[in-house]
Amino acid sequence: MGDFTILSAAIKNAARNGTSQTEEEGKLVERHQFKIKQIIDALDVERAALQAKAERLQAELDATQGAISQINQRIIRDCEHDLYLLRQYLEEAPQYHENRSGKSFPMAYGRLSLKTKTLAAGAAVINREELAKLYPEYTAVKVDVRWGDLKKERLTVTDEGRVFDAQTGEELPEEIVAGSAKSSEEQYFVEVAGIKFDITGVGVITDDNSTTDNESTEHSTDTEADAIFG
Repeated sequence: MGDFTILSAAIKNAARNGTSQTEEEGKLVERHQFKIKQIIDALDVERAALQAKAERLQAELDATQGAISQINQRIIRDCEHDLYLLRQYLEEAPQYHENRSGKSFPMAYGRLSLKTKTLAAGAAVINREELAKLYPEYTAVKVDVRWGDLKKERLTVTDEGRVFDAQTGEELPEEIVAGSAKSSEEQYFVEVAGIKFDITGVGVITDDNSTTDNESTEHSTDTEADAIFG
């Protein structure tokens, strides 16, 4: 952890300037927010343009895919009669069913082709209960607990994570039901220029430059940026 924090810097600044710690804290917080605002303002036009471009491209892509789908449907609809006659011809013309090496035939505007699709013999269960009676040795009995109902109607969990039967008062063994203690986690946010940052998971900065004029640039990964922007 770095030697400098906003609190430690505020204490030093207050002692040096003869001001209150609270006043110095406010100055430092405002300074860092102002730096964030400068960065946002510098990139705002480019960011907004790219966002607008992404929305236009997405809308164009959706419209294009919809248009392609409509064209494909129209092709099938408009060619339906011709396709039916060609399929009927392939089914009935004997030369396409003779014992020959290939079943793809070049034509003036394309090809005619035949393909044999073989489906393996199979079976499907119609009445599972009756089938289980015929073959009990292949029958599996599934035992399950209505956990949602049980937890709501019978169980109670203490803040320490101990699980009890609300009716009998008996504690359930941990090897059967594992409890978890009540806990809470602070979440931290900063909002600048209309952008709200979730800074809960932001890592420790090794050197805080709030008391100097030297500024360093920190780079975040895409994953970190997504988490921060929320």
